[in-house]
Amino acid sequence: IRLLQPEKHGGLEVHPREFAETVMATAALDPAAGWVNGVVGVHPYQLAYADPRVGDEIWADDVDTWVASPYAPQGVAVPTDGGYIFTGRW
Repeated sequence: IRLLQPEKHGGLEVHPREFAETVMATAALDPAAGWVNGVVGVHPYQLAYADPRVGDEIWADDVDTWVASPYAPQGVAVPTDGGYIFTGRW
């Protein structure tokens, strides 16, 4: 889970390729563990694009803090003549 987490926040800060290879190897042994490792473990990498203070705040009290976010768009598609009507936040 902490493969991509910065070293200054208790992580290993590995190259994304090493992360991907580790996730695939884990999934080969246990698909559920691979899924959790991949989904939860990628968030520290995404945080690298945020203001550095975000990581400082998230891991200030506990370097084992996990971060999650929704990837699924929140909306509804209703079939109509000739297409769909979409509502929601995208």
